[in-house]
Amino acid sequence: MKKELYVSANHSDIKFLKIRDFLNIKYGKGLKESDRKPGNIPVYGSNGIVGEHSQALSTGKTIIIGRKGSVGEVHISNGPCWPIDTTYFVDEFKGLDPLYVYHLLRSLKLGTLDTSTAIPGVNRNHIYDKEVSLPSFEQQKMIVKKLNELLPSIRSAQEKIVRARAILRRFRQAVLDAACCGELTTDCRNRSGISDQWSELELGDVITDLGQGWSPKCEVQPSSSPDMWGVIKTTAIQPMNFSEIENKKLPAALKPRQSLELHAGDLLITRAGPRDRAGVCCLVRSVRPKLILCDKAYRFHAIEERAIPDFIEIILNAPKMLIELDKIKTGISDSGLNLTQTKFLSLPITLPTIPEQKEIVKRIRSYFEIADRVEQSLAKIGGYCETTTRAVLTQAFAGQLS
Repeated sequence: MKKELYVSANHSDIKFLKIRDFLNIKYGKGLKESDRKPGNIPVYGSNGIVGEHSQALSTGKTIIIGRKGSVGEVHISNGPCWPIDTTYFVDEFKGLDPLYVYHLLRSLKLGTLDTSTAIPGVNRNHIYDKEVSLPSFEQQKMIVKKLNELLPSIRSAQEKIVRARAILRRFRQAVLDAACCGELTTDCRNRSGISDQWSELELGDVITDLGQGWSPKCEVQPSSSPDMWGVIKTTAIQPMNFSEIENKKLPAALKPRQSLELHAGDLLITRAGPRDRAGVCCLVRSVRPKLILCDKAYRFHAIEERAIPDFIEIILNAPKMLIELDKIKTGISDSGLNLTQTKFLSLPITLPTIPEQKEIVKRIRSYFEIADRVEQSLAKIGGYCETTTRAVLTQAFAGQLS
């Protein structure tokens, strides 16, 4: 006999069913930014709204689940929308309260079902196999009402955290721009008599040893030990930050190119990739042994009689310089651009004296340390908000909210 899928509204029995018994989870469909036409239909990716389009893929109120990227994130659209191919979506509820289903899916911690390797992802069958309790429609409404009383204050705090982080980003950008035009150290020059003359140069005048790395076919897993050779991924290079854990293990059958091993003092910049990932620069301040530069990145060094490495890193991360870097990227698509050596070396820069460079680096470190402490506090508060939300949802679907 076919299992009853839904509980009628005239009794309060709770059924335990698998997700597959009452939800049809559909695949999103790809929609390139260049293919989107003017309109007011929201386009959803795995982390929320990513644009608008003139047509919808779903038929009404829609729940969107992150399939790739932000795995397990759950969003709801109050009307028809277009979920792209990094998502799943649900737009048929068959007597269920859509808001109940939305909160139910949020409570399941779908991100923990990630079974991918290189790219985070969740298998639809693993969602389908989740067993949950399904109360009557009236009880669903009661639970949603209670959640609507409890969750908005948490959501408000989370929104304030997002705004505060945006302010911190703008603060860091403003500090970097001020550093690169001399505004950050005007008082220092006036007080100490440091020369206020900034030289107009090209980047190639102050750096040397520009070269790219090697990208052999590596194993999927990272090299977790300094005794095993690994090749960094481009994601190891973040704005003003180097992450050595972002690497792939070099197969034992391949001989490492030791000349490409990374060392403290190396400056790195991504030379190929999507628009937002080509031209990302960091200084390697410390690194474990046996990590090799990948082919999609350049390594170079500062000519220290003219510029200190930390100041070069600052220049190449300042918002105004990022605009100039963007102008010299070549390629036919935003998904795959390149930074050529010739154009990179010809970037115009202005450079103060070494003493002023050192003072700028010192001040930026001080300002950024303050910003980092605020960021850490926000992360801690955000963690509390997330934990509280999970606890409320867990209690709601265990029938423990009074």
